[in-house]
Amino acid sequence: MKGSRVENYFTTSPLPIWWRTIVLLVASWSLITDVPWLLSQHGVVGTGQTAFAVAALVLLSIGPFIATFKAWFGAALTIVAALSEINGDVSPALLFLFALVIVCAFTATEQLSLIISITTVVWMTINAILTPAELVGIPLFAVALTCSVYAVIIWGKRQKFRAEDIARDRAKADQMHQSALMSERKLIARDLHDVIAHDITIVALQADMALTSKDHQQSAASLNIISQAAHRALDDLRSMMRVLTPTLGDVSEQDPDATLKTFMSEAELTLANLRFNVSLEAPENYPATPSDRELSPFVREATSNILSHARPGATVELSYGATEDSVWCRFANEYSAGSTEPDHDAQQSDSSASRPRIPSSGFGRGFMRERIERLGGTVSMGPDASRQRWVVHAEVPRISPP
Repeated sequence: MKGSRVENYFTTSPLPIWWRTIVLLVASWSLITDVPWLLSQHGVVGTGQTAFAVAALVLLSIGPFIATFKAWFGAALTIVAALSEINGDVSPALLFLFALVIVCAFTATEQLSLIISITTVVWMTINAILTPAELVGIPLFAVALTCSVYAVIIWGKRQKFRAEDIARDRAKADQMHQSALMSERKLIARDLHDVIAHDITIVALQADMALTSKDHQQSAASLNIISQAAHRALDDLRSMMRVLTPTLGDVSEQDPDATLKTFMSEAELTLANLRFNVSLEAPENYPATPSDRELSPFVREATSNILSHARPGATVELSYGATEDSVWCRFANEYSAGSTEPDHDAQQSDSSASRPRIPSSGFGRGFMRERIERLGGTVSMGPDASRQRWVVHAEVPRISPP
């Protein structure tokens, strides 16, 4: 029996009500039938010997029933009462001690029930020694029956507990498996979003521009950008499939020389191609670090959010930099007054005539925050003090080159 099931040595496990009812009926039957017999054997009621014998019989009768509530207390009463019956006669104590062993095997801890069973067997053995030869078979049979029944009950309890342990372990394993599946699905969803959402946003916006533009050169330029973004998305998807299925071949890695400067320059070019009034504030000597690569998905998503939610031609300010301990990047874009969220309907009012609104999945900002916080960094998103610009700022610990 596992220790987690035993609060302390004297713990009593509850028995079903029908069990207690049977034990109570046996005790009542004994009192009704044995007390008159006992009085006839001892003579006048009221003598000390008779009173002692009746008290012992009462304790023997109710002891197993009390053991269904408090195993150790009921056992103590029964065994103490049985001491007065350990003589050369076949005593009713045999029945009640046997009943006590059965009750305690179910209700008491295994250690305590073993002690009670051993004590009972010792009592029965001494009783058998003192019993006349023609009657010795009765206590010896009681010894064998008590040991056999106790062993079967304990074996059954252990099998039951073992089955419960297996079921609990399986349930825990299933729960862990489901949790792992959910985590894996969330990770795949985030990576899939990081891989293609940016490029698909560009494709959608440029396609809208090509459809509405009357300038053939502008339409051709939009189609060229669409082609580049589509091919880039396809390459990214292939790289992701190689990650998810390693047997397909080596994983296609991102440009090892790419830095935060590269990512921010690509963001500037993407926004400029879509007619945003964009400026990039870059440090003269940016010290590239391994942290830069971790910011790539964040830069792409921040750029996609501007493409999806800012009005065409809006002013966008990009900046990035590094300190001794961290690397940071910042995106700020104009949005309509009165809006408190970048995807608010008011922000779209100026752009609705120029291009359809790109629906928001609602995942982007959550993934952005999760990724930065997983790196031990901080991220803030919201309007600035003037409430005329939406500002996204991320900062992550700086990782020194190996």
